[in-house]
Amino acid sequence: MRLSAVLRITFFVWLIFWGTFQNGLGASAVQVASEEISDRDRWLASWLDDLCTQCETVKPPPIGLKVDGKPLDLAHRPCTKSLHGQDSGTLDFEVVWPGDGLLPTIHLKGKKYTSVPVVEWTAYVIQKGAANSLLIEDIRGANFSITGIGPRALLHHFTGSLGAQGDFEPRVDTLQSCIPLSFAPVGGRSSNGVMPYFNIEGSDRGLILAVGWPGQWSVDITAGLGNAIEVQAGQQTTHMVLHPSEAVRTPRMVVQFYRGSWERAQNVWRAWMLSFNNLNNDRPPTQPMLCGTATIQLSMSGNEWNNASLTSESLLSFLDSYNKRGLQLNCWMIDSGWQLGPSTGIGAGTWQLDRGRFPNGLAAISTASHRQGMKLSVWFEPERVLPGTALYTEHPEWLLAPTKPYQNGLMIDNSWRLLNLGNQQGRRWLVQTVDRMVTSEDIDIYRFDFNVDPLPFWNAADAPDRLGVTENLYIQGFLSYLDELKERHPELIIDNCASGGRRADVETMRRTIMSGRSDYLFEPVGGQSHTYGIAYWLPYQGSVTLNRSPNSTWFNQFPQDRPAYVFRSHMAPFFTLCYDPRDERFPINLYLELIAQYRHISPFFLDDYWPLTSYSRADDAWIAFQFGDHNRGAVQAFRRKSATETLKVRLRGIDQEAVYLIEDIDSGVVEDVRGHRLAEEGIVVRLNEAQSAALISYARKN
Repeated sequence: MRLSAVLRITFFVWLIFWGTFQNGLGASAVQVASEEISDRDRWLASWLDDLCTQCETVKPPPIGLKVDGKPLDLAHRPCTKSLHGQDSGTLDFEVVWPGDGLLPTIHLKGKKYTSVPVVEWTAYVIQKGAANSLLIEDIRGANFSITGIGPRALLHHFTGSLGAQGDFEPRVDTLQSCIPLSFAPVGGRSSNGVMPYFNIEGSDRGLILAVGWPGQWSVDITAGLGNAIEVQAGQQTTHMVLHPSEAVRTPRMVVQFYRGSWERAQNVWRAWMLSFNNLNNDRPPTQPMLCGTATIQLSMSGNEWNNASLTSESLLSFLDSYNKRGLQLNCWMIDSGWQLGPSTGIGAGTWQLDRGRFPNGLAAISTASHRQGMKLSVWFEPERVLPGTALYTEHPEWLLAPTKPYQNGLMIDNSWRLLNLGNQQGRRWLVQTVDRMVTSEDIDIYRFDFNVDPLPFWNAADAPDRLGVTENLYIQGFLSYLDELKERHPELIIDNCASGGRRADVETMRRTIMSGRSDYLFEPVGGQSHTYGIAYWLPYQGSVTLNRSPNSTWFNQFPQDRPAYVFRSHMAPFFTLCYDPRDERFPINLYLELIAQYRHISPFFLDDYWPLTSYSRADDAWIAFQFGDHNRGAVQAFRRKSATETLKVRLRGIDQEAVYLIEDIDSGVVEDVRGHRLAEEGIVVRLNEAQSAALISYARKN
């Protein structure tokens, strides 16, 4: 590879954010069809227009619950309705069904995006009476039937994160008549084992469904009678009486209507996620970031976590080595180990700086980072509380304990505790503690982890007539804590880890980024496969790379003699380098070149995404995908260790009448190719060596 080959694509840069930004959709080249907007509007009007009227044929809203053992008839119950906000690009709607003594008030809040075929809603159940409510159960955030998708529809769903090579694997099933397909995560983290995102594909149209619940949700999707598709979703267990003034809520449900191919619809979804599903949607979406960390070198000793070498001096030395070697980063990440506690292990529960190792706090690291144009990211794990820590001993009244038996395989220990975010005092302490640290240490990125499965803790705290209450109040408190941090620090980036990608629901992702999508790290086939799957749903997520295999069985080994293959296998919008530039063996020129390529290509990661091969983790397979739009982008293709030398790929989402400049970044070969040839005949990628990666850019000439 030659740096000159990289520089030849510099002229692409002015195009990078040119994008269409039409239809309110970021830089996606995919156009929203008027029929898609009409489909959404007709469905919304079919139940919303006649609610709160005397119409006998009114349809029920897309939510449901039982009260005192019977389904509550919301279609014919008195209610009030309000609509507002049409001029702002959204139409907000609210429907309130007043309670009556023992019967709670139901408050539905929703939003229609006027330029995108997306609608979302959340329902609240509020006990306003002076006594406990009647028994409320089976609260469904989604409870509706939709026609028009057709018989024998396909359901696209994805595995979640389990710290495995197969994380985010795409799967597809045919919906069989009256046989539900059921989904739920493992242990109470929203994407632990299964992603809370679904695409129902019909012959010429379909529906995307997302469940915004950072807890234990469930989804049932069934092909009903005729061509109807029945959808039910919500918190998995709700069987409760509510106390006076108490309120529970449903997940945030998000539905997108589409026509045409399901993969085209996914690009409308990606653009909606970037443009609308973030709390900073009055500003451009977060841009790609290159981050560095010294976790492997300073905190790991074989299979042991040891913080003795993690000091202010060692971190500053590490930072300086990156700067001296010309490795320009966007952020510096400090992992666990800065806090008081044992030198070995992760001391979650004591959130005080170790002044012995950091006499001037983390502000010294922050100052050095900012001087080099970098943000500072600092790791916390406030919800899991370990024995012997300050929170464990000083405030047991804020903590939840699990009770056995709990399911085998969960990430849990009977001695652990969970900070109950449904407890106002505990939550207030957490917000104040993080706020104080962010302010005093000048932290730019608050990275919070969650290495515990919370469901047994929630369940243990519930009385028999209050099943699901602890979880619901916890989730409300969790979201409130994130919102309050953002209110206090509007520029703060909140980074959601959760053992790598296990809390990736749409409600959490509205407030956070995800720099670590999986704890299956470093091995290239896993990195390629993770990108292939997760890019359908989350345009902004991150991965990690390392240039030398660690002396630890905690981490996956990889071919050290294939550095470009390893590097490119993990490239992502948020890309963390675990390098040690202090090492004289570190091949600085190679990595300067690879990083320069990443800098030029990474903005395309936030455009459209098209898979160019089928999904496979086999050693004899190629895998390839494309990021970009109809003006410019890049193709990544990976030849694995037993695959043949060539692969033909056909580009997608391009203008077949245009002429494109195609460049092989490694060879520097440039060719003018018409769009119809790229789309119909394709291009041949040849890699002479196994475990190699091709990077091919394209830019429209006319």
